[in-house]
Amino acid sequence: MPSRVLVLCLDGFGPDYLAQSEMPVLRQVAACGFALTGYSLLPSVTNVNTVALVTGAFPREHGVTGNAYYDPGEGAGGLMEAARFVRAPTIFAQARAAGWRTALVTAKLLGLLGQGADLTVSAERPPLALCARAGAPAPIYSLEVNYWVLAATRALISSEGPDLVYAFTTDYAMHKYAPEDERSQEHLQRLDALLGEILEDTPNLALFVTADHGMNAKSRAVDLEKWLADQGIQATVVSTIRDQYTVHHRNLSGSAYVYCAQASDVPRAAALLRAHPAVEEVWPRAEAAAAFALLPERIGDLMVLARKDALFGELSEPAAEVELRSHGSRHESWVPIIGTTTLGYGSYLYNLDVTRAVQQFFFSC
Repeated sequence: MPSRVLVLCLDGFGPDYLAQSEMPVLRQVAACGFALTGYSLLPSVTNVNTVALVTGAFPREHGVTGNAYYDPGEGAGGLMEAARFVRAPTIFAQARAAGWRTALVTAKLLGLLGQGADLTVSAERPPLALCARAGAPAPIYSLEVNYWVLAATRALISSEGPDLVYAFTTDYAMHKYAPEDERSQEHLQRLDALLGEILEDTPNLALFVTADHGMNAKSRAVDLEKWLADQGIQATVVSTIRDQYTVHHRNLSGSAYVYCAQASDVPRAAALLRAHPAVEEVWPRAEAAAAFALLPERIGDLMVLARKDALFGELSEPAAEVELRSHGSRHESWVPIIGTTTLGYGSYLYNLDVTRAVQQFFFSC
């Protein structure tokens, strides 16, 4: 029976990245344990999914419905990057109640993810003692920062001995390089080798690897707020991907929330958006909340999903051609789910089922 658990979320690691890269360690894990392609949650952005992975809950329970939010009553919004936005207990708090020691090792979003963890480590603010063992982390806009996340994870597991570790990389590499690019393949090969070192150090480790979302090339972008204004509808449109890491994606997402200034404009806005060539789906608030397990009060009057090659966000004009890799739509909602053991969990369908398996098995022992 495993004595320790490592849940590794490889940010942006869609199934196409696994298919295109030589990752012998991960493939051996899959061969001896289990592997499948499952779903991430919609919108397929980081904060929605990584909070699901640290809580085992859908957004209707954990409360995070995008990387950013808008409050119509206040007429203002901001980024969902603080612990106050998370409504569900984390796996760290649950593990602590069961007598487990826990650690979070992440490239980013420490304040959002770390509630209840005994030890929290971020590449953006690394402790000096850990740097002495794992080296100093590279900048957030680099491939090397992900190597540090796994090196730091290895150092903690071998020295501090936490029972449960959640490790989370960043998707700069996937935003920058396609799966077939040699630099992407080198990046994943290096991560695979580091994962092998962790498994060698801790043979009785239950390892689970998944992702928060995939990634696709995009060629067109639309500023829905400007476009709706041109149709005579005043609205605030929130790109679900908007965060502080703008070099990754320029805040252009495959999904958006639309808040109409006038409630009477919602039906017309929905009809106009459904006819837009970049739009694939339009969901009214109640229907979106039901279909995607979202918290209704934290989404717009409408949820809009883009076609595979399209993005939504703030532009200098209503539309533009782009050359960008990004996510947020239904087309980035497939992810690998790989583990050394199923832990007897019945059905792995979503990425968060990894966490639910750990909760069910270990915390009931």
